[in-house]
Amino acid sequence: MIDIIYPLLSDDDTLTKDSALSKWSELLHDIFTKNGRPMDSALKYKDQLEAAGFVDVNIVKRKWPLNRWPKDPKHKQIGTWAQQNTLDALAALSLAVFTRPDGQGGLGWSKEEVEVFLTDVRKDIKNVNIHSYWPIWSVYATKPE
Repeated sequence: MIDIIYPLLSDDDTLTKDSALSKWSELLHDIFTKNGRPMDSALKYKDQLEAAGFVDVNIVKRKWPLNRWPKDPKHKQIGTWAQQNTLDALAALSLAVFTRPDGQGGLGWSKEEVEVFLTDVRKDIKNVNIHSYWPIWSVYATKPE
């Protein structure tokens, strides 16, 4: 199984807690978790596979950069794709959950408030001085005999 883990991370503290990108990632993580749809399910895959009886459970952890910040050409290309995918999905990921009323699992923001916020998020996504990445976990196991 392969899955992305929210929230975004950075190993060199260039993704600051007060950045729009960090806030967006944390808000999505918190809202989806609160609504019973956690975006960090991969953290439980090993235990779930073992509980189901699988053996030799392995986890391969990768870092999927969010833009072209890596020096390595392969990771720079992955970052380019991830940036475009994230920009394309940004409104779809955000609008419904941010505008849904607080009592219904959202933030209760207006559409205009979300758009203003996402303007800053888009700037951060494109900022190569922010070395953010998605943790990507591949978890595989052997079916017992």
